[in-house]
Parts: sequence; structure tokens; C-alpha cells
Amino acid sequence: MSEKEITFAEFAKQQDSQINAEFTETFDKIIQEFKGLINSNSNVNEQLVLACSLLNSSIQLNKALLEKLKENEK
Repeated sequence: MSEKEITFAEFAKQQDSQINAEFTETFDKIIQEFKGLINSNSNVNEQLVLACSLLNSSIQLNKALLEKLKENEK
């Protein structure tokens, strides 16, 4: 059985696709949590605290994605 050789460009594209899929899945979870928060019966102060936490998670996720993409460019 012979192994298929792939070019660096193909490998990088696969890596970018995998990173993008992981990012999208995690970001989707954050969005669903935020939607659940908006529809919850908790008071406004609790909602704001949780919303800030979710926003911070989103920012950290974006930073992690940017770092992974920078690593793949090397």
C-alpha cells in the first residue's frame, strides 16, 4: 500500500480547515450559552456578569485562533 504524498500547501490547508472547524464549534457553543442567558430568568446584574464572562471567552478564543494561524504561517 503506497502512501499518498501531500504538498506543504495541502497540509497547511488541512490544518487551517481543522483549526477553523474547532474555532467555529467552540464559538457556536459560546453563542448558544449567550442565547440561553438572554432567555433565562436571572436578574439583569447576573446576566451582565455572565455576558462579560462569555465575551471574555470569545476574545480568548479569537486570540488562540490567531496564535495557531501565526504558527501555521511559519
